Amino acid sequence: MKKGLLFTGVLSAGLLLAACGNGSENAESTASGSTTSEDTVIKVASHTTPMTDIVELAAEVVEDPYTIELVEVSDNIQYNEAVLNDEADASFAQHEPFMEVFNEERNGDLVAIQPIYNAVVGFYAPEYESIEDIE
Repeated sequence: MKKGLLFTGVLSAGLLLAACGNGSENAESTASGSTTSEDTVIKVASHTTPMTDIVELAAEVVEDPYTIELVEVSDNIQYNEAVLNDEADASFAQHEPFMEVFNEERNGDLVAIQPIYNAVVGFYAPEYESIEDIE
């Protein structure tokens, strides 16, 4: 949970720096006590752009001693499995109702720690002029 919260802070800092267009500024992070190298690697599972791009951006701006490692997966279930099986510390691409169904089906205990943006999507088809035309 600590790594997931740290990732949220790093991700927020990375997005802020990206929005400002200046990746050289220092992002603030704090850690108490001593840490091992294993404690400083935050593995984040994601499967598609733009989420994978954002994880990579956060990896560029995170400060020592922390590093962020992208665990790229090929579908929506694999990133939940990776977190559930301790192969990743967090995922960045999650729909909370989907996660709740995943937890019920797999006896999981995944929790949402920070909502992410809603991606705006478009639907395109050569055979329909409007959404009302779809049966």
